[in-house]
Amino acid sequence: MLLSVYACAPDIPHNPDQGPVAHDLYGCLLRSTVPSKVAFFVDAPAWNRFRVQGRGASNQASCSLQFCAGRNSAQTGEVSMPMSLESTLLFSDTLPGGATWSHVLKRGTALRITDVEGGANVAAYFLNFDNRSERFNLPDTLKAQHTARLRQGHVLFSDMGRVLCSITEDTVGWHDPIAGISNAGLIEKKYGKTSYQQCRNEWYQNARDGFLIELGKYGMGPRDLHATVNFFSKVVVDDLGNMQYVSGNSPAGSYVELRAEMNVLVLLNTSPHPMDNAPQYAPKPVELSVSRVPMPMRDDRCRTLCPENARGFVLTELYFL
Repeated sequence: MLLSVYACAPDIPHNPDQGPVAHDLYGCLLRSTVPSKVAFFVDAPAWNRFRVQGRGASNQASCSLQFCAGRNSAQTGEVSMPMSLESTLLFSDTLPGGATWSHVLKRGTALRITDVEGGANVAAYFLNFDNRSERFNLPDTLKAQHTARLRQGHVLFSDMGRVLCSITEDTVGWHDPIAGISNAGLIEKKYGKTSYQQCRNEWYQNARDGFLIELGKYGMGPRDLHATVNFFSKVVVDDLGNMQYVSGNSPAGSYVELRAEMNVLVLLNTSPHPMDNAPQYAPKPVELSVSRVPMPMRDDRCRTLCPENARGFVLTELYFL
């Protein structure tokens, strides 16, 4: 659901707390902290209605709140309206299979990724947007938390010992951090070669090329492409060190939520997992939503998982002092 705010009257001044202006100032379309009373001053009492409307993927209104002008608006030009929004949802969209997406996830917000159909794979890349030399550190993330998989309660460490993101919610229980991403040669070998000119949006895409194109939008290139995570996918390792992909790890409706502890550049790609043994190229879509969330408390599950996590949160909080 993408929230939009607009006024049903001409010549209304922009409200800096809503819409495109808020996106420029705060990085979101609708601020979650809504005052109990909002006052607007206009030149004439023409304003008599204000509407907050949400539209889903089908472009049909899913909620609508209307407020009428106060009694004294004709005399003063002031319109006061009580506002209440239960949801802290800032943005949502659907990412098709085989596509790439990026966003600077702000500290104090969370990204929820939902496997719409089941069997999705979402390769993810993270770095500190304010200091792009600070990257996701996969070895430290795994050894500090004594794990070879990611799940609820785990955090993603940077190479400076700080926490980039925390996994605050997870209905899958196993996300692959070790198998890497697909490339053009692998996709061609498994599924054949296609091109955009031949197949348009149905052409076979891969995660590496998708990430490189997206990194170029931020002035980065191949040297900046580092370790990634594959959400919704499961890879196990036997006693001999052989890796095996486990299909059916994520049923339809599964989700994982990442809380940003810093301002994090997140890149996502929904191309097939490099070890997926499916005979046909059939990447699955996911739903993305960004919400405003509370800051972690002292008893936060991710903070208290292990002493290393607690230390990582302290270093992260010092960074923002």
